[in-house]
Amino acid sequence: MFDRFNKEARKVMNVARQEAIARRHDFIGTEHILLGLLQQQTGVLPTVLASFRVDYSLLRKRIEESLPPTGPAEISMQLPFTPDAKRTLELSMEEANQLKHDYIGPEHLLIALSRINDSGVSRVLGDLKIKTDAIRSAVASAPMGK
Repeated sequence: MFDRFNKEARKVMNVARQEAIARRHDFIGTEHILLGLLQQQTGVLPTVLASFRVDYSLLRKRIEESLPPTGPAEISMQLPFTPDAKRTLELSMEEANQLKHDYIGPEHLLIALSRINDSGVSRVLGDLKIKTDAIRSAVASAPMGK
């Protein structure tokens, strides 16, 4: 599944896992993935988010508020993905293919997250008036690394 993920996307998923562990959640959800994305300092993603004039601290606060409370004291080191998080990974591959990219990067994860209806992430992005088509356009027009 992660074969096509570039270095940055792999870092995002590692941070998502760390975010889940820090909250003692026994799963990795879409909110954890978005928190991982917000750690990106360089590349396409910050450029895309800047085009929406996103206040990172506000976005992070809203995502953290949408997360469930801290979980049990002990969790397994193997954290499963929620159904929405699994769907995000599938959609990120679809987005990379549509954009004719031979890799999956953080930008594809962001587009995919925005496509998951009725998730905490989609509600927060909707509240901030950030729509899937606008994200996709911003990604398509951004200078690409790899």
